[in-house]
Amino acid sequence: HMVQHLMLIMVAPPLLVAGQPVTLLLHASRNPLHTWTKRVIRSRVVTFLTWPPFTLAAYAAVIVSTHLTGLITTTITHPVVHDAEHAVYLVVGYLFFLPIVGSEPIRWRLSYPIRFLMLAVAMPVDTFTGLILSMQGTPLQATDGPAPPGSPNPLQDIHWAGAIMWVAGDALMF
Repeated sequence: HMVQHLMLIMVAPPLLVAGQPVTLLLHASRNPLHTWTKRVIRSRVVTFLTWPPFTLAAYAAVIVSTHLTGLITTTITHPVVHDAEHAVYLVVGYLFFLPIVGSEPIRWRLSYPIRFLMLAVAMPVDTFTGLILSMQGTPLQATDGPAPPGSPNPLQDIHWAGAIMWVAGDALMF
């Protein structure tokens, strides 16, 4: 499950950014859609949502709040919340990686040292969240139904998830 989370917030978003959907829309559209898209991209809301300090804070808040709070139990027991969590990972990951690896026509153009700095600042969020999960002393509330044969016990599962977040998350960010 942690691999899925990492794919949704660290792998799929940079690939979406590389696909340049906004640039594609601008090149493929004519008025009034073209004008509307340019107006939206230049709006204060989009300028704020793509502001690097905001994207960094949103990334850190999503990682911590979905893994280290009671929200994790809610996502386990409510499939709709779980699906919403996945959508949030994709959107926040897209916003985070947009100014770092993107070339969309947004306001923010970061120098390479600042891009590296953003990644370096985001890396400890994954590290510490993974470490906290791997040192967890109590398992999460169990889901309904028996575990599949050969699966780890609930506490061991959290420890493995923490190790995956720590090692794989840092490797992907690196």
